[in-house]
Amino acid sequence: MLKKYYIKRLLYLIPHWFFIILIIFLLSKASHRDAVAAKLRQSGIEEDGSLRYQQVYEDQKIKLGFHLPYFYFSIQDAKTESGFRYPKLAFHGRKCQFHQWLKGLLSGDLGNSYISNKPVGKIIWSALTWTIPIALAALLVSILIAFPLARRLSQQSNKYVEGFLMTFYAIPTFWLATLILVFLTNNYYGIQVFDLSVKYGSASGFMNKFQRVLPMIICMIVADLAYLTGVYKTSILKENAKPYYNTALAKGLSKAAAIKKHTSKNALIAISTILVGAIPSALAGSVILETIFNIPGIGRVLYLAVQQGDQPVLYAIVLLIGIFTSLAYLLGDILIARINPKADLAATEL
Repeated sequence: MLKKYYIKRLLYLIPHWFFIILIIFLLSKASHRDAVAAKLRQSGIEEDGSLRYQQVYEDQKIKLGFHLPYFYFSIQDAKTESGFRYPKLAFHGRKCQFHQWLKGLLSGDLGNSYISNKPVGKIIWSALTWTIPIALAALLVSILIAFPLARRLSQQSNKYVEGFLMTFYAIPTFWLATLILVFLTNNYYGIQVFDLSVKYGSASGFMNKFQRVLPMIICMIVADLAYLTGVYKTSILKENAKPYYNTALAKGLSKAAAIKKHTSKNALIAISTILVGAIPSALAGSVILETIFNIPGIGRVLYLAVQQGDQPVLYAIVLLIGIFTSLAYLLGDILIARINPKADLAATEL
């Protein structure tokens, strides 16, 4: 039953992905940046207003397929023999820019960067090899600390620990990153906890990369720790208010044992969506931290693409985040079913 439900959910995602692709395509066409001129500048041809440039511009436009209509159909201005004007629906079939772009996406061809002329797929994959391990490491450490701490606080509240956590949660992430960068990465004040001068590249070792990303991991842990602890503690307390918790206590279990064996597991259902949504959020929210610490991850690549007008890279990353987010929430449903097989997911139709 659940297998059919997941297949149905996955099929529901197809029109959702199509809508995301369509919106990104329309945004790319609404951009004020001239993609044809950017491609020519990449080849060393600058706009000079000459007839030769106009000819080269038109040739490049045809080569990129930008001379075609935008979509499968368009509304054109038509008129009768008597001169009466009326809107006419014109169909273009597969000879349109959106179809060519969609065809490239489905075949795995995301185009080339306007800046480096490298394949967009390779640029994104190289960036993900930095961002995903950082996000997973930060999330794993946060969970390993937050979950036992939440179970402890649900048994006996500690205002000092909770106040300490909320103080760090209230600190803006970019401000914490800036403090670390200024005070802990150089010798201006005689303190150098992190060495960000080590180079990163294909030949750099694990420890060099680890030194580069450790400050960013710490910032992400600080941001996630208090939030996960608070949400998980609240979920446990809600479960503790249900009859089965009192039944467990009546059978002789201690509060700690009842929480560990019963309520803490059921409380995971309430925050499973938060957990699976943390990775897509990390992809989208890594722009500031990766820029501050100069990490060549997906966030910094996105920032540079916006700054330099590298449209193929920019829209490919936005598309990736949109699709990855929808898949993450589908994974959340699977996680709920694993935690609680009695969950009636099939009853929650979209």
